[in-house]
Amino acid sequence: MRTARFKGSLLASFLYCFLFFLPAISQASAPDKNHLVHQLDIQKAASSPVWQSLLQLKGNKPLNANYKGYLSNPISARAELTATIDLIYSSPQQACQYPARKQFIETLLQLPSGSLSLQPCTDYEEFRQRVPTDEAFLVFAAENVTSASSMMGHIMLRFDGTNADNINVQHGVTFFTELDTLNIPALLYETLIEGKPGIFQVAPYAPFQQHYRQKEQRNVWEYSLALSPQDKALIAGMIWELGQFSPDYFFHSYNCATVTQLLLTLARPSKLNEMDAVVTPADVVRFAIAQNLVAKTRLLPSHKWKAQALSETVGKNAAEDIRQHLESGESTDLTFARTSDSFMRFEYATSLNRLLRQRNFIDENRYQNNAAYLASRRPQFKHMALDVSEYKNPVNTSKEALIAIGLEDFRSTQSLVFRFFPVASDIDSDNRNYSGETALSLADIKVRYTPQKNTLHLDQLWLYNMTSRVPYHDVTGDISTGLKVGLNRVFDDNLQRNLVAEAEFSAGYTFPVSKIGGVFAESGLGISADTHRIQAYAEPRIGAFAYLRNNTKLRIEAAWGLNKYAGSNVKRFETHLTHYLNNAWSVNARLKRLLAKEDETFTSFNLRYRF
Repeated sequence: MRTARFKGSLLASFLYCFLFFLPAISQASAPDKNHLVHQLDIQKAASSPVWQSLLQLKGNKPLNANYKGYLSNPISARAELTATIDLIYSSPQQACQYPARKQFIETLLQLPSGSLSLQPCTDYEEFRQRVPTDEAFLVFAAENVTSASSMMGHIMLRFDGTNADNINVQHGVTFFTELDTLNIPALLYETLIEGKPGIFQVAPYAPFQQHYRQKEQRNVWEYSLALSPQDKALIAGMIWELGQFSPDYFFHSYNCATVTQLLLTLARPSKLNEMDAVVTPADVVRFAIAQNLVAKTRLLPSHKWKAQALSETVGKNAAEDIRQHLESGESTDLTFARTSDSFMRFEYATSLNRLLRQRNFIDENRYQNNAAYLASRRPQFKHMALDVSEYKNPVNTSKEALIAIGLEDFRSTQSLVFRFFPVASDIDSDNRNYSGETALSLADIKVRYTPQKNTLHLDQLWLYNMTSRVPYHDVTGDISTGLKVGLNRVFDDNLQRNLVAEAEFSAGYTFPVSKIGGVFAESGLGISADTHRIQAYAEPRIGAFAYLRNNTKLRIEAAWGLNKYAGSNVKRFETHLTHYLNNAWSVNARLKRLLAKEDETFTSFNLRYRF
């Protein structure tokens, strides 16, 4: 057999020259820069909603002024377009950081895909091969009412597909920050004003789901997205761009929800300017549904949540009987008929078994024996499915911002009261779609105007106010907690109101009484101060809440404030009645009795709007 050798031959010389000049030939085939700029002007590319979405410009202003991916200063859509074109031709490798921008230009001018990549973008191409985008999902992890940082839930994207090695893979795309300090004032400053280093992560999806459903026992909703291949490719390019620059994280204005909705907005670019100033995870789901981006929905319930939900269905006696069998190792004595009631008992037993092991009520051997027996019974329910998709879904809650106006009467003096917070809820909100009575508000401000005296007072400015009254169960645990930092007007022994800076932590227990309500007992410990004094204080509290007929909520609370101001000793008894007219409007009436050196009655009535 003859072996061809090209050394010294004419063919070898031709191949050498061809390979040597290949980059130059590729660059020469790129569109003429001046012609490209001219065509972009004709197409008014800088005014395109897609371009503005890629630049994260709302009303021509960046959503995150700290973002390091901008090429111009001052920032404008036109300047960024010019700078991007210059970068493509002057520094092709640096331009590899902006694949979404290049794709937009190629699509707008109907250029062949990749024609603006004048040099190979190896890292990005490897990313696209490693993270396929055949299918896209929006993933919503429900609220974690025991964690202040997760009380509004978490939102992220998921991409599925077959990678370059012909392996089916799933990847999660998420944005977050690390809360690495217990210094609350510093943390608030960093996350609300200065910006905290953000972490933009693309990683295998399974650990995300395992963390939410098993470690934190949170429900996970997965929404299959109806996106075109072009939309998914553009989103993938934008994900790469964000990953190059890791934007700063702001708790209220640039968080996981903001970034996720920005990515989805690439499929509905005209909606960018309608995006709320404060976006929550539930807002992103509402946006996707409203824009017809959701094709299918699937709920993956946590065992804790499922056990709590099913315990209401199977009944207290049946639930206790199942627990006794699981703990004693007599699970084989549990019998299940082919009925819907038995199916509920079976699902409850399966979830409870997992929780008992997680809380160390049973050892691993007993857990495995229980699980094996329950698995052997599953085939008899193969034609049954548990549908809890509409049970306590946070997406069905009200919008997050609140504005309220009302009347207040105290000591025969009437005042107008105005209140506003941009996010997210207070303790009088409708919490029927949450697993507890929760509240989380930022920048919660209330002012009072008294016409008789022509005076205006600031009654409260809570920078951060969190309450989590979650039902206690000896298996699931869950201690109720609270934390608030800000300005508040408190009563002294003479029932005069005094404005103080206040920080308080509280803890206690909440017990469900029925499906419609519960009772709680807690104690707050805090520090308050004004220009004259600083004092530590305590405030034990007990109360109850119930959801009545006709969308009405009753809340009763008794508290004893000890040394909240200058050695004061003030008891208060409050009754709140809130009627929810619809998902946006509600009315609230409050009757409060104050007991100190003097006794007074305080009443108020408010009209509340959520948006």
